[in-house]
Amino acid sequence: MKLTELVDELDRLLNIHAIEDESANGLQVEGRAEVRRAGFAVDYSPELAVQAAADGVDLLFVHHGMIWGGLRHVRGVTLAYLKPLIEHGISLYAAHLPLDVHPELGHNIQMARLLELRDPAPIIDYKGSPVGILAHTGGPVPREEVLAKIRATISCDVHVLPFGPERVSRVAIVSGGGARLALEAREAGADFYLTGETSHSAYHQIKAVGLNVCFAGHYLTEKWGVLAVMRHLQERGLVEARFYDIPTPF
Repeated sequence: MKLTELVDELDRLLNIHAIEDESANGLQVEGRAEVRRAGFAVDYSPELAVQAAADGVDLLFVHHGMIWGGLRHVRGVTLAYLKPLIEHGISLYAAHLPLDVHPELGHNIQMARLLELRDPAPIIDYKGSPVGILAHTGGPVPREEVLAKIRATISCDVHVLPFGPERVSRVAIVSGGGARLALEAREAGADFYLTGETSHSAYHQIKAVGLNVCFAGHYLTEKWGVLAVMRHLQERGLVEARFYDIPTPF
């Protein structure tokens, strides 16, 4: 498949140009004109590029790319990130906020389906895009039942702040670093909040509003949209694909 055709398909699929974001979403680095094999990962890194080159990958699709808020210099760390892509002719495509908020392929909706939650609806506006969803358990269920599902499907290593009711009905989900949005999740009606990673300053605020919060890891809450896009392209026979699972401890 031609690179230009695949980029057009991804841009359309993810509504890349309509969503405001700090990430330079879309094609960040242009490589070979033909894409036969694509690699998918959460984070771009030189380590990933070297692995992909050895596997004959023509394009890397990632959630966290290498260009944020503009590119001023090509030196130091930036050069280290760019060099293996240029040397091996690999294209880099990034989809950050567009993948967070996508109503079918996004991280949040994918996790809601893994947890078998009902009636997901968008919540928490960020620059015109809903960065979270609110879904229902189907009736008040024990908090531990929801946590057990998270451990079984998303992350076996979670940090929990059990500051809300012991039985929960409404679960809010924001992938990644969503600790600062816990209060907005509570205001939206959640009694349980699932996100990636936390910060020290969030602890007392979450306790004050009486919310159950589960931090399941930034990486482990942001692989699901990447996998969904990969499966979408595979099902349509557009590219050979491989997912590179390179987790971080956060």
